[in-house]
Amino acid sequence: MSNITLTPLRIEDAQFAAAHPSLITAREAGVLNEKRCKNTNTKDNKTQIPNIPPPFCRQGNKFPMREEIIRLIPKHTRYVEPFLGSGAIFYNKPVVLSQENILNDLDKHTYDQHRLIIDAPIDPTKYPRHLNTIPAIKRFYRKTPKNAAERLIHEKIEACNGFSGSPVRLSYGIYRKADPTKILKNLTFYKSRLNDNVTLLNQDYATVVRTYDSPSTFFFFDPPYERTRSIYGYGEHKTFDYSKLLDVLRSIRGKFLMTINDSPNIREVFRQFRIQTTRVYARWSRKTKKATDRKELLIMNY
Repeated sequence: MSNITLTPLRIEDAQFAAAHPSLITAREAGVLNEKRCKNTNTKDNKTQIPNIPPPFCRQGNKFPMREEIIRLIPKHTRYVEPFLGSGAIFYNKPVVLSQENILNDLDKHTYDQHRLIIDAPIDPTKYPRHLNTIPAIKRFYRKTPKNAAERLIHEKIEACNGFSGSPVRLSYGIYRKADPTKILKNLTFYKSRLNDNVTLLNQDYATVVRTYDSPSTFFFFDPPYERTRSIYGYGEHKTFDYSKLLDVLRSIRGKFLMTINDSPNIREVFRQFRIQTTRVYARWSRKTKKATDRKELLIMNY
């Protein structure tokens, strides 16, 4: 298993900033541009929630729920995501809320994606150009990436250019012409967040909880949902044990908030905790003309 503690990088961003004058630099990332943030009041202080989509697409990611979830985060010193996934909540969580951030995902591919953001250059001249048509995207995707810049764009295509949210596995699976190099727009921001007292892990979630639990720890859980497709299985496994998750949640000394699908089984398994219902705009299904918003549960021990 991998365990990397990230220390602040010396990001030479002059060239990137010159090419993208509207973007914040790494040094300015802590003071977010008001045009790219939304104000919200928490119980303890007034904070700003960035309006930044996660770097990689993922079905069921929590970007549409970011404001609702972040408003529910209680006071804490250590923030832990045992199932990082897209990282939508982490990337949009105001920096001031946490002194320490522990990000984990057992899926090696997911872990590698976020690690790649750290390694990728911010110099836009190092990236491919003119990837704004499906044929051009397919031609690039068929090639083996030679460096971190090409790997980042390759991963962006794989995550975001498939049909109805499905990951791309082969070039014929590319259906969307969205330019993958648009990830560069927020790359400096993503890097700055991953340098903010972050430990990035590739371990089983139960191990992470045991290691980092404390009375001042807050856990955000976004585990696999029931009937999750095999391509979104938990790590190398295709099923998920909710009984084990219940035992882990019962043992927590800190506070946790979990998002999960709404079903009679889920409500029964986690009935001892506070359960709140919410409705989420079903982005992917609307694109396929199946306009069915989904109900989700917010489960908390506070």
